[in-house]
Amino acid sequence: MIDLRLGDWRESLADVGEVDAVIGDWPFSSRVHSGQRAGSSTRKTTLCYDELCEADTVEAAKAWTARTRYWFLVFSDHLAQRWWESALLGCGWYVFAPVLAIRTCPTPRMAGDGPTSAADYITVARRKRRLPANRRGSRPGYYMTKHMNGNAYAEERYHPGGKDIGMMREIVRDYTLPGDLIADPVAGGGTTLLAAYQTGRRAIGAELDPATHAKAQARLDRAMAQPHLFDPGLQRAVQERLV
Repeated sequence: MIDLRLGDWRESLADVGEVDAVIGDWPFSSRVHSGQRAGSSTRKTTLCYDELCEADTVEAAKAWTARTRYWFLVFSDHLAQRWWESALLGCGWYVFAPVLAIRTCPTPRMAGDGPTSAADYITVARRKRRLPANRRGSRPGYYMTKHMNGNAYAEERYHPGGKDIGMMREIVRDYTLPGDLIADPVAGGGTTLLAAYQTGRRAIGAELDPATHAKAQARLDRAMAQPHLFDPGLQRAVQERLV
């Protein structure tokens, strides 16, 4: 089951009950947004959504930790990461040191006055109670995107803040089991939902922007029309749906 809804997650996902994990990519802080140049010849593009503030992290953490069984993962920049950590700690969850998502093809600083930003920060949290035996084990401290240049980079992401599908499949496999329900309240181009489908998980998400939602839904429809049956987790999930 892959369900991508149009609208703000507060309303469009209000009926969603318990989920196994939240894997989200909320907007980043004003520092990142102010550095996103419009009309540039670089790979940076104009953002169609508002920047994140600390109050947003508190609201989202309270809403989703109340109905999440195991894991909460959220991508952010180095400033917003602190907000997410504080918000999740305030909900009584255990928060790990940030996991790095390394971009192998980062956009250089055009002014040439400092290092380029080559990493996103993944805040990882879980309930303090002990995980079931089949969900225990060490996870990686970082993930790497595949190297892409030019048009291939933009086309793969589907959205200015989009993530590499290969990396998202790895994250989904590391933090969930086949058949689990994943929520992505800020789905963007649908990459997390697609990764869930390709690995035999269920997923539900929301996207606020109609144009982005339409592109993401078309992407998911194309993928679901041609199942990746060579993935064992997906093969089991497809068989269960056919029974």
